[in-house]
Amino acid sequence: MTTFPTGAALMDARLQGQARGLGLQRAYFDLREYARARRERLDLAANRDAGVLFVHVPKCAGTTIIRQRPLAHGHRSAAFFKWRDPGLFDACFTFGFTRNPYDRLVSAFHYLRSQKTSVRDGEFGRRALGRYAGFRDFAEDLARGRTRRRVLGWVHFLPQSYYLCDARGNLLVDYAGRTETFAADLEQINARTGLGLQNARERAVPREDWRSFYTAQSARACEEIYAEDFEIFGYERLRDF
Repeated sequence: MTTFPTGAALMDARLQGQARGLGLQRAYFDLREYARARRERLDLAANRDAGVLFVHVPKCAGTTIIRQRPLAHGHRSAAFFKWRDPGLFDACFTFGFTRNPYDRLVSAFHYLRSQKTSVRDGEFGRRALGRYAGFRDFAEDLARGRTRRRVLGWVHFLPQSYYLCDARGNLLVDYAGRTETFAADLEQINARTGLGLQNARERAVPREDWRSFYTAQSARACEEIYAEDFEIFGYERLRDF
């Protein structure tokens, strides 16, 4: 599996942030995915044999699935696979999972600051997030455009719609489950694929309930950043604090 080395990943995040400042982050992301699809070599034999492609959205229970079946190839988008092998993409049952954007933002922050990251993720966590006393300080800082450009290009902070939808917001996968209804969605996926996936989720970084981390201001910042995720995947916005 091909992944970005640490230096290249940090540069990619920087370019993502610069594109964000110009209103072109999604265009940059798609261009990057297209280039990767044309350049990279992937062994898709397991997907071909199973007739299944799993799109692993960062921080959306993907590790639970890939530990059981080798159906994902890093954090690559549905569009990547469609460009990489359109015939296979159309022949496979394609699926992914989403997560409440408030919860996912909290999870990504704590994961990148934990001791359970990769070397690459840990380096980004130290450089971009080490200055904050905790999530609340980080979330309040997201109200600033400069901070968003600096941190939101990293893979774990990218919108979920980038991975599962096209640039117009149309869902590209056959099934988009939710981590909030993970067990029931696994049953649906198993019924359609015969994969026999088990509900064996583990929380990588123990923490409080995500609602306790937000103020009205930081919740509004999250909603603005992930407006498409709230709309496309039907997550409700917080009203009471």
